[in-house]
Amino acid sequence: MINIKGVLLLSIFSGSLFSLELNKQPPLVVLSDKNGGYISGGAWSSDSLKGKVNLVLYMDPDQRKLSQKLIDTIKQSNFNNNFKMVAIVNIKATWLPDFAIEKKLKSKQKELKNTVYVKDKTKYMVRSWGLKDDDVNELLFNKQGKLIYQHSGKITQQDLDKLVSLIQANL
Repeated sequence: MINIKGVLLLSIFSGSLFSLELNKQPPLVVLSDKNGGYISGGAWSSDSLKGKVNLVLYMDPDQRKLSQKLIDTIKQSNFNNNFKMVAIVNIKATWLPDFAIEKKLKSKQKELKNTVYVKDKTKYMVRSWGLKDDDVNELLFNKQGKLIYQHSGKITQQDLDKLVSLIQANL
């Protein structure tokens, strides 16, 4: 018989019941209602990470400068229609008011056409996927929805080159 208390303690000390594994699809996550969703409204599902190469940026708004070099590189790249960026904002990680974040993201949505913006109001993805809280997480998924790259924190030039190379190879 399985010792449930032992499993629960192990999951607490390991940081998360779920964690992402390279070359595997992530556990299904749906952000809707009180947990978040698209900035434009409606639920967002990790099932949408199939069919295109998807770069997911999960970030604390206070740490957005850590990913600016990556965003600038993506803006300048001529990736085809088989690429999409999903910026998921960890709204609970900031002191900024929700309305200010939403206003800023709606203006960004118009600027970056191949990017969709999603809100995580409750750190749901930190808990569900074991993402690093109060930071920037870069996750790259291939067309089959499998994770092929994961990084947290400030991205170095070497990391950026590897990420761009992986995007191009998987288009």
